[in-house]
Amino acid sequence: MCCNPMGANGGSFRPFDRDIRDFGASAADGATAILAAIADLPITGGRVIVPTGVWDAPIEVLIDRVGIELVGGHGSVLRKVNEDHHVIRLGGSASRCMIQGLNIDGNHVAEGSLITCNGSDNTVFDCYLHDNGVMADPDYANASHGVTFDGQSTTCERNLVLACTISANHDIGVSQHTARGNRIQNCEIIGNGLEGVTIDVTSHFARVLDNLIQGSCVRSGVGGIGIDGSDLWIVKGNQIIGTLNGLSGMKTQNNTGASNFGVFTDNILLDNTGWGAWFFNGTGGGASLHSINGNVIRGNTTGSMRFEAGSDNNHGAGNQLNGVAISNAGAGNVFV
Repeated sequence: MCCNPMGANGGSFRPFDRDIRDFGASAADGATAILAAIADLPITGGRVIVPTGVWDAPIEVLIDRVGIELVGGHGSVLRKVNEDHHVIRLGGSASRCMIQGLNIDGNHVAEGSLITCNGSDNTVFDCYLHDNGVMADPDYANASHGVTFDGQSTTCERNLVLACTISANHDIGVSQHTARGNRIQNCEIIGNGLEGVTIDVTSHFARVLDNLIQGSCVRSGVGGIGIDGSDLWIVKGNQIIGTLNGLSGMKTQNNTGASNFGVFTDNILLDNTGWGAWFFNGTGGGASLHSINGNVIRGNTTGSMRFEAGSDNNHGAGNQLNGVAISNAGAGNVFV
């Protein structure tokens, strides 16, 4: 099927644009039309327009090719209606794709993330991702995350989540598992059931930059940011505020392995109900050889920063702790 070059309702199109209304989109099923529009694009890719309206997604939108842009305009809502699938999945062959300007409503439906990415070099930009999963379900029961980067069976690297609002999801705001070099930047990640952001299981080289991460761990979890078995990450310039349930602003959980050689700098950790930052020595190892500089840490219930025995040889300078001493049981840690 070839679309009308002016679109169903007129308006200027680029040569490789497709409007889902030209592919039979209805309020009851926008997902099938999105898939048809993607299939109609040339091999070089192109842009699929999701116009203003509420479009139910009874099936998963799988993008598993290069150069696809799925673009909405803030009044464009994709709504999850069935359990046991993601709303959008960027498959292992997806590369240089973009999801932009969509409101993806989890509609309190369980099972599956709003956006899952298994590929590399993709972008999620300026989206509102919210209300995924059923808060009454057990913790970690259904992977009802906002965004998931998952490279367990593919190569998932160098993806970007930029300028998104990710809120009120049952599980994690942005989950990373075996996914290297991804960047989460300038997002508002608020009121998610578990962690706001995770860097887990060899998700080395992750960058978490300039985000507001607030009110995380509504149900439980590790902290506003949870890190496990991942090295060489940068967590910089974030406001990590009001983590709930006695949990910390940031914690290296380290169940699956040690987390070493990270940079933790220029963050504000405020009013978290555990530690501001907890460098924990878990069953997989410690948290060592980090650079910890220029953070402002105040008003956290348990204390400013804690270093367990086995979390060693960390270095910090210029941290403002509001008079609350660091708890340090590690060896070779230096703070000035």
